[in-house]
Amino acid sequence: MSYLLLWAESLAVAILIVGIITALAGRCKRQLWRQLWPVLAAVVQFLIVAAATVLAGILLVRNVRPDWLFIYLLALTIAYILGTGLVLRRGFRSPNQESAARAWPRARLAVALGLVLAAWLVTLHLLDVNRQIELANVRTETAAKALNIFPSRPLHHQNAATLYEMAGKTFGGWIKLPHWFHFGDVAAFDPNTAEAKQFLQEKSDVLVLLRQAAARPAYYYHLDISNLLATPIPSFPTFRGMSKLLVLEAQSKTLAGDTKAAMKNLAVIKRMAEHLRSIPLLISFLISGVVDNIGAQGLEYVLAHTSSLPQDLAPSYGGYTRSRREYFEDAFRMEGLINLQEFALKRASCEEAMSAFTFPVHHSFVVRTLLPLWRVYMTPSELSSLREKWNELVKIMAKPYYNYQRDLPAWEEAQKKEPGGVYTYLYFPPKYAIGFNSRAAWSEAIQGLVDLAFATTAYKEDHGGYPARFEDLVPAYIKQIPTDPFDGKLLKMKAVEGGLCLFSIGLEPKKEPIDFYLGRAAYEKYRVKPAQHKRDKLERMRKKRKSKK
Repeated sequence: MSYLLLWAESLAVAILIVGIITALAGRCKRQLWRQLWPVLAAVVQFLIVAAATVLAGILLVRNVRPDWLFIYLLALTIAYILGTGLVLRRGFRSPNQESAARAWPRARLAVALGLVLAAWLVTLHLLDVNRQIELANVRTETAAKALNIFPSRPLHHQNAATLYEMAGKTFGGWIKLPHWFHFGDVAAFDPNTAEAKQFLQEKSDVLVLLRQAAARPAYYYHLDISNLLATPIPSFPTFRGMSKLLVLEAQSKTLAGDTKAAMKNLAVIKRMAEHLRSIPLLISFLISGVVDNIGAQGLEYVLAHTSSLPQDLAPSYGGYTRSRREYFEDAFRMEGLINLQEFALKRASCEEAMSAFTFPVHHSFVVRTLLPLWRVYMTPSELSSLREKWNELVKIMAKPYYNYQRDLPAWEEAQKKEPGGVYTYLYFPPKYAIGFNSRAAWSEAIQGLVDLAFATTAYKEDHGGYPARFEDLVPAYIKQIPTDPFDGKLLKMKAVEGGLCLFSIGLEPKKEPIDFYLGRAAYEKYRVKPAQHKRDKLERMRKKRKSKK
C-alpha cells in the first residue's frame, strides 16, 4: 500500500511540475517560448523516469530483485506520458492567439504542488525510517550472534594477547630480519652457524614471551560489535616469523641432544596455532594453518634427528579439543555476519555508503538524495537475498573438501540463474572466502600427518622398523587412521630411500602433495636438499638485484 501511495504521489508531483511551468510559460509573448519550456520540462522528467525504467528492466533481465520494480516503473512512465500529454494539450490551446494555460491559477497549482510534494516526502521518509530500523535490527542481530561465536573475555592474567603483542614488537619488523631467515624454509636452517646462534641470542626475549603467552589459557582481543569489520586482526608476518624462530631454537636443542626442550618449543607453536584458531576470523584461521605447518616442519626435523622417542614427547605435542573443520565453520559463520553487518552499515548512512567510492563524493547531493530511494525500493530484496545466499554458502563450505569441490561449480552456476539483490549479483559468491575451504582441508591434512608421524615413530621404536601398512598401528599406537580431507580416503604412505613418506594427495596430487618424511636419510634427500636449492636460488636473485642497484 505504501508503494502504491508513493507511486501516485510521484506521478502527481511530476504532472504538477509540468502544469506550473506550462502556466508560467503561457504569459510569454512568443508562441515558441510558451511551448518550449513546458516541453523541455516534460522531456527532462520523462528521461529520468525512462532511465529508471530501463535500469529496472536490465535488472529484471539479469535476474536481480525486486521483480516487481520494472512493472512499477513502467506503469509510472506510461501514466506520466498520458498525464503530461493531456496537460500540454490543454495548455497549448490558443484561442484568440493566447495560450489557454495563461488563465490557469498559478497560485493554486503551486499550493497543490507543495502539498503533494510534502506528502511524497513524508511517505518516503516514513518508509525510509522503517528501512533504517530494519538495518539497525540487522546490526543488532549480527552483533548478538557474533558475541555467541566469539570467545568470552578472559581475566587479564589469563589473556595471551598482550604477551603476543609484546613479543611481536620485540621481534621487530620482517624487513629487518636476516635474509636467510626471511626467505628460507626451516628445513634449510643451519642452527650451528655463528649467524644463527647470534640471531637466537638477540631474540631470546621473544622466546621467553612466547613461552609465557603459550602458557596462558586464552587469546582474546576487543571485539567491536558495532562494526565487526573493524575488529583487529593478528599480524601474519609476525606470527610466521616467531614460529620459525621457535623451530630454529628447537633445531639447535635437537642437535645438542635436548629433544625434550625441542619438543617443548614445538608445543609452544601448537599452542600459538590454537590461540589463533580460537579467534573466529578467516584470517586468523589462515595464519593458524601456517603456524601449524611450520610446527609440523619442525617436528619433521626433530624426528629425523632423534634416535629414540621418550614416551612423554607425543602427549606434549598432541591432543586437540576441536577439529580444524569446526574452527573453520565458526570463522566462516563469522565472515557471513561481518558481511551482513557491513551491508547494513553501508546502507544506513551517506558517509558509510560513500566511503566505498574512490573519488571524493562526501558532499555529493546526488548520492544523499538517491540513498533513501535505494533503501526504500532495493534494501528489502537485497537483504533477503544476502541472507539466503550466505546461508547456502555456509552449508556448502561446511562440507568436506572433496564434496565441496564437486558441488561448488554446480552451485555457482545455479546462483547465476537464481534471483538475488544488486549486492549479491555484483559480489557473490566472494572469491576470497571460497578458497578458505582448501586451507581448512590443508590444515586437517597436516594434523592427520602429525598424528600418524607420532604413531609410526612409536611403532618403529617397538618393532625396529616402520610398519608395512597403517593397519598395523591400530589400535595400539593410534585409535584410527586419519582421513585425507582432499579425497575422503585414508592418508597414505610409501617407502622411500632412507625412510618412509606419509602424505596426503593435497590440492594438486601430481604437483604438490602434502608430505611428511620419516628417517634421517629420507629427510635429508627429499626435504633438506630441495630447501637448500630454493634458498640458494633466492640468494642468487637477491645478490643480483643488489648488484644492479
